[in-house]
Amino acid sequence: MQTELLEDSKPIVSGHETFSLRFGWLKKSYDLAKEMAQNGAMENAFRAPAAIATLGAGRNMCLAMEFWGKSTQIIAQNSDIPLVPSPTELGDRIFGEFGLDPFMEKAQTSALIHYLLASNKSYVSWFYLFNEIPHESFVVDDLLHGVVAKFQASGMKMPSRATIQRDVQTCINCYVKKPVKRKAAAEDVIDGPLVELGFLKREGDEFFLQPLSVDLSPSMFAYLVFRYWKQANAEASTLAVDTLRYSVGSPGKVLRIASEQFEELIDALEEVTDGVFVSSEGGGVRQIQRSEPLSYQAANRWLDGAYA
Repeated sequence: MQTELLEDSKPIVSGHETFSLRFGWLKKSYDLAKEMAQNGAMENAFRAPAAIATLGAGRNMCLAMEFWGKSTQIIAQNSDIPLVPSPTELGDRIFGEFGLDPFMEKAQTSALIHYLLASNKSYVSWFYLFNEIPHESFVVDDLLHGVVAKFQASGMKMPSRATIQRDVQTCINCYVKKPVKRKAAAEDVIDGPLVELGFLKREGDEFFLQPLSVDLSPSMFAYLVFRYWKQANAEASTLAVDTLRYSVGSPGKVLRIASEQFEELIDALEEVTDGVFVSSEGGGVRQIQRSEPLSYQAANRWLDGAYA
């Protein structure tokens, strides 16, 4: 049974083995999960000795590929066979044999993957960095202290400080350009797919949060609005524009969409959704109205449109 990865209440600060997301990993993660599903596998192939040969990577990298597949909702735990992941519908749509962008060659996919990761409260470092950090500039310790404080305030069991520190550093490494090193392996000098979004600029030990540096497709924005709306309040018939821009977990907040681009995307919603989402203003409040129930059928049309 394929299922979307639901937001877990348990915080996740490990599993990536300190490897940031690399090009090709989500495709490999999807393909192996697909193979397990087709073969009716009863054991998790990511964790089997043969994974090293199958995925062409060391054991820790194989575990990291499973982590990244799950964290970006490309694969998920199979509810019929515990501990054996299978592809999600979204994974099929993007990374399948005739997928929209199986090799992540388009920035729209990177933006989508980032949103699915950084809007999920389970991934504490990502959620804090892109939703809650109080300043536009920070050093690693600022992010570390913020994540630690979230655990302290929640009353949840605190992971070791070293574990949190590794998670924080891995989060940062996903978004900053790698320093050039002599004699480094080719795969170790190629920046990952999330770097192209331009969110982090490094100057010495300091990092600066930047607006999204690529043009988000209006159709992709509509798809993300759908996902946010469905999770935030699926029964509501209207959604405030400011909520879409400033609320934690919203597309505007998580993707750090600049004002001009955000306004253009709002204005384009009615056209790209064929009138399902319409912007209006009443009582000084701008809002989006929906003309029909939220449905994955319509949302998938918008997702497809982002790659047309």
